[in-house]
Amino acid sequence: MAHRAKDNPFSVDRILQLEYRLRNDTWEALFERFRQAGYRGAIVGPEGAGKTTLLEELAVRFGEQGHDTFFIRLSRGSRRRIPFAVLAEQATEQTVVLLDGAEQVGLVGWRRLVRHTAHCRGLIITAHRPSRLPTIIECTGSRAVLQQILQDLLGDEADVWRETADQLFENHRGNIRDVLREFYDIFSRQHIV
Repeated sequence: MAHRAKDNPFSVDRILQLEYRLRNDTWEALFERFRQAGYRGAIVGPEGAGKTTLLEELAVRFGEQGHDTFFIRLSRGSRRRIPFAVLAEQATEQTVVLLDGAEQVGLVGWRRLVRHTAHCRGLIITAHRPSRLPTIIECTGSRAVLQQILQDLLGDEADVWRETADQLFENHRGNIRDVLREFYDIFSRQHIV
């Protein structure tokens, strides 16, 4: 039977519905660390370890606490810049600015960002290595997290794919995002016309 691409268990829509899984931590403890740092801190980790997913989850949770969020996403090779004019117009003292991809910002841009967010409730960034703001949490990919994701996406069928998942995790050096992309391709070849 032919399936549509959106029916692939590893489709972007399904992946985006997954929540970030804290390891050896609680949301309360994480928010307390952010509070103690003046809501200025970094989420640090390698590519594909869940930094963006965590930042998106924080945006939702900050909203539930009554804070506005201003999300900026920068990626390697993109021409997107920090929208300073929009930031100056929209960010208030209740705004938590969330910057995904801080390593894409040069020194001059960083200084401008710090000035433009000085009045804001906070500034939280993602970065591959500890750098400009105190590290609040380190994200790392793990086989256990990957297996939990497979369970969520595949249900009872997850056990059949456990060995493949471990091999892909090794091949992609712990980059769970790349593992999930490869699983999408595998399921596309096997199940979708």
